[in-house]
Amino acid sequence: MKRYLILTLTICFISSYSAIAQTETEITVTRERNFKGTALYGFMNGGSDLFLEYGFRDLRALEIKYKGQEYSIEIYSMPTAEDAYGIYSQHTFRCITADTLGSYNCLSKFQFQAVVGDKYYSIVFGSATKDIRDGAMELLKHYSVTTNTTTGSLREVAIPDQFKSMERPLSGKLKFMRGPLATSNVDSEFENLLKNISNYKVWYLKSGNPDENRVLLLFSDINDKMVVKTRMSAITILAEGNDYIFFGF
Repeated sequence: MKRYLILTLTICFISSYSAIAQTETEITVTRERNFKGTALYGFMNGGSDLFLEYGFRDLRALEIKYKGQEYSIEIYSMPTAEDAYGIYSQHTFRCITADTLGSYNCLSKFQFQAVVGDKYYSIVFGSATKDIRDGAMELLKHYSVTTNTTTGSLREVAIPDQFKSMERPLSGKLKFMRGPLATSNVDSEFENLLKNISNYKVWYLKSGNPDENRVLLLFSDINDKMVVKTRMSAITILAEGNDYIFFGF
């Protein structure tokens, strides 16, 4: 049995490696740029502050041709898988399909986004044909494997227990925020609720039905939690602990 397992794993590894190698031979990189820290301002005029709020580290931006089609690929390295999911969640809306391929991902008409480990991927293409979209998924598999192989084991985002039983997919619906720019982007109501509060985390699941939105606030300081609680209607609180408040509206 042990020998059979080793043989099976070896075959899977060889198969994955062969697929990666085959994809590699079909990729032509026409331009590559790298940006670290605040150098991100040189890549994008607007939006850099939001990335930096999540602790952005570096970006690998690629222009490539793959199977005769052109793609723009951006690979953002973040401090943690949680931060990678957070910046990803800020950019995903109205997904055509979501959370396929064993990762959090969102396919829209001209873009395929995903978070794998501590990296956020954005793949943009100019046509909405099935072949081009399939190519984007193949490129994600290729770059997520080759990129994360060089940086160690994947550290997948830990979704809080309060959301684990919620209906899937979560991409496009569950947002993670850790600063004022992110929270104001998602819902302006957070601005007053978290005024003068720092070092917090917010998980927000927006429902399509009234009174079914769910929010988890996590605090580093219990005093901050008590201040926020005074700003809330007690009837909205579903559960709380020393460092969190879980509520609905």
